[in-house]
This record gives sequence, structure tokens and C-alpha cells, in this order.
Amino acid sequence: MKKVTLALISLILFISCNSKNKELEKLKIENEKMKGEIQQMEKDKLTAEYRKMFLLAMSDIKLIGSAIESFTTDWSKPPAVKSLKDLAFDPKFVPFYIKKLPYLDPWGNEYFYKYSMNGDYGTYWVGCAGSDGVFNGFDQIGQPALQPGIDIVYSNGLFKLWAK
Repeated sequence: MKKVTLALISLILFISCNSKNKELEKLKIENEKMKGEIQQMEKDKLTAEYRKMFLLAMSDIKLIGSAIESFTTDWSKPPAVKSLKDLAFDPKFVPFYIKKLPYLDPWGNEYFYKYSMNGDYGTYWVGCAGSDGVFNGFDQIGQPALQPGIDIVYSNGLFKLWAK
């Protein structure tokens, strides 16, 4: 009788431990799944934040471009300055064509500006280096996928390079 009782107790403990191990494995799997979901949520949050900053830069550039176009219409040429920072403090430009000129992008880098006097009214370009701060020039064109570091190029009223 003692052997049977001992055997039953051992069997019950074995089943109990085995079921606890299975529960523990299930909990570990659920924990890993939750970690993955949290990581994806963090990635999505960063992507949304980057998209917000990118769209803010595009909005700034469009606003700057509209002011430059108004100036060009009045003066028959784009502003002859080396940078938008110079233009931001030009009393002939601010506040007449724009109340306040944003010369820094959302990542804290200066927007790029270039002009030339080709044609009757000339040509101007406004550029943004994106989150990496490296601007690859005004001759870029296209619409690549949105990813960190994408530049923005705007010229004479049109975006030449921007992300989808």
C-alpha cells in the first residue's frame, strides 16, 4: 500500500510539474510575442515621428518657395543671397514676403538655397538634407520611399525630389 501511495504521489507531482512547465513555456512564448509587438509599436512610432518631421520640412519649403516666387515677381529675379539665413534677416524680404522665414529644418540643420539668373526671372532652389544632415545637391530628382536621410529639393514652384 505504501508503494502504491508513493507511486501515486510521484505521478501527481510529475503531472503537476509537467503541466507547470507547459504553462511556463506558454508564458515564455506569450512574453516573446508581446516583446515583438512592443518593438513594432516603437518602430511605428518612430516612423510616424519621422514622417511628421519630413512633412513639416516640405511645408516649410513650400512656404519659403511661395515667398521667393512673390519676391521674384516683384523684383524680376530671385533674392541674391548666399543662404536662407541671410534672407531671414533681409529687411527687404521679411516681413513683406513672409512673416518669419524658417531657415532651419525640423532636425536643426539649415535649409539650402541657390539661385541663378537663367532666363527672364532666373531660377531658385531650396533644399533640405533630411535627418542625416547630408545634402546631396540640387540636381536630384525623383520620389523614393520615405526613409531617414532622404533629401528634399524644390525649384521654381515644384518639388523635384521628395519621398512618397
